[in-house]
Formats: sequence, C-alpha cells, structure tokens
Amino acid sequence: MQLIREEDIVSKGFIMLSDRYRKIMIGLATCLLIAFPAHGQNAPPPAKVRIAKVIEENRTENSGLIGVLYYDRVSNVSTEVSGRVREADHRPGARVKQNDLLVSIGTDFFDQDIAVEIAKIEAIDVKIKNVGKDLARYQ
Repeated sequence: MQLIREEDIVSKGFIMLSDRYRKIMIGLATCLLIAFPAHGQNAPPPAKVRIAKVIEENRTENSGLIGVLYYDRVSNVSTEVSGRVREADHRPGARVKQNDLLVSIGTDFFDQDIAVEIAKIEAIDVKIKNVGKDLARYQ
C-alpha cells in the first residue's frame, strides 16, 4: 500500500483520479473556458445605491404621523335613525375631529310623518273646540 502525502495532493492536483479521467476533466474545463469567456468583462459598472441607517424609536401616543393605515377589519358606522344619506361631508381617509358632522340624512320621510302628526293635532284641537261649544250650550 502506498501512502499519499499532503504535498503530493497539493502539487499534483488530480492525484486521486486515473490518467483517463484526468484528461477528460482537463478537456471539459478547456472547452468551458473557450465557450464561455470570462464573465462580466463588458458589463456596465454596478449601480450606485444610496443607503440610510435604519433607526427604531418609540413614539409618544399623541405624536402626529402622516400616512395611510390599512386595517385587517373594517367597521361599519350605523346611525340611531334610519334614512337615506343626502350629503356626505367627508371623503374616505380624511381627518375628522370629534363632534364633526359626517353625513346628512334626508328627512323626506320624517317631514311627511311630522305633517301627518300635526294634522292629527289640529283635528283634535277642532274636536276640543266643538266639545267646548257643546258644553257651553248645555249649561
């Protein structure tokens, strides 16, 4: 049995392969070098990239930030009364303050109901006057 020394492996390279395989490997390497010349010889220079240091900081609860928030859940706003929206005073994403009027509800239905109730009250007033006249006649 023949011992292989480290300097033999370093100096001879393919010492573990037979002569036939060594010639095949050298031939393939030569073909590859001829077929594909050195990569990147005519390539443009790398692009200049501006970088900035990333910072992380805690913001106070009341500090103002500008941007758009996207939530995974959207809540629908409901009113205490039903009706058709006549006018929306704000666009989606606009800032609103507390007690700002968001929408105006059309009162067409309510106006009719109010007119009916006022007519009923006037009819009752007429009945009260008639009953008062009848009472005055009987006395």
